[in-house]
Amino acid sequence: MQEFHLSGRAELEDMLYMPKNDRILFAFFGVSLASKKRTRVTEIRTVVNNKNKLWSILSTGGDDFESFAEAHVLIRDVNDTRYPNKEDCPGFDNLPRWKEYIACEFRAEGVRFHIREHFAYLNLEKKEWDCTPVIDLLYRESEGRGDDGDGLLELRRRVSDFWEHLPRANQARFIIDGIVLYERFAFIDKIGDPRYKFPHLYVEYGSHGPFDGHWKFITPNPTTFVSPEGYSRIEIFPKEFPNPTRGAVYRNKTIRMGQQNLARLQYNSRSVFFDIDNEYAFLEPRDVIQVASSGTKQETAFAALTHRFKCPVSKLYERHPHLQWELQERLGRVPDLAEIVHVLELKLVYEAELDQART
Repeated sequence: MQEFHLSGRAELEDMLYMPKNDRILFAFFGVSLASKKRTRVTEIRTVVNNKNKLWSILSTGGDDFESFAEAHVLIRDVNDTRYPNKEDCPGFDNLPRWKEYIACEFRAEGVRFHIREHFAYLNLEKKEWDCTPVIDLLYRESEGRGDDGDGLLELRRRVSDFWEHLPRANQARFIIDGIVLYERFAFIDKIGDPRYKFPHLYVEYGSHGPFDGHWKFITPNPTTFVSPEGYSRIEIFPKEFPNPTRGAVYRNKTIRMGQQNLARLQYNSRSVFFDIDNEYAFLEPRDVIQVASSGTKQETAFAALTHRFKCPVSKLYERHPHLQWELQERLGRVPDLAEIVHVLELKLVYEAELDQART
């Protein structure tokens, strides 16, 4: 009696991919599942090691990923040999081979970094936006060492003054974040050096820098994030920003506001005031007037008008729902939704700033 076993192509392939036949697969076809498995284990080990090391040097302790504190780092090109001499790096301004960034979030696939932040304009109703890239608002620990030139402080003052006089409902920030995948960190130096006294992270740069992906969004407040996609970009910010100017200074006239409003002005450097009877119609943007508390504790300060507008109460509640209680307290009653209210947006001004003001 004879017995024959006939195996088709599919059966032979299945047999070849069995672990016990790996040596045959490698000998005749140059493929080894065992080596592939080892390679994958090595990749996983690299990712886990990098993640754990980054967490140990960037976090404040514990394992709460949600409450991760921002940390300053220097991301460097692993192939660069000219650090820290910028003058030896052609095109450094367009594509710096090392730069300070702020690690802001640990994600499943990598670390998220703040790259840039700019003053922006946002109109949610009309779906319009704009920003000015001339000033980066991110604070970097390496600033103040001559890295960014001497004129940025004055330029920032002019840009900030222009932005502060936009309607407060349209003031926003344009933020660009990036991510570096865990496997892309070639080396992690937790100490740094005397020039950049924080961790140095070495990454192999691509044609657009160290990042594997980007987020771009506009935020008018800490809880609202808007993608510029689907919004029309209009021209709000000028190419050249004028020097800040001061309007009339009214030392003999006073706005009396509630103690809470005055405290907010002094603490946050800005506040709003409801001009019920349009009593302060004479005030123009950039004018300065004395403000005082209406309570028994007579505190005073100076404030500049940055913007004024009027609108129905219904529109005010829609744009600024947090002002509903404040308006009712100011009126002493519940307002009619069709009632027109005058709103003054104020900014704190210190006495020393008034030396050069015109009267």
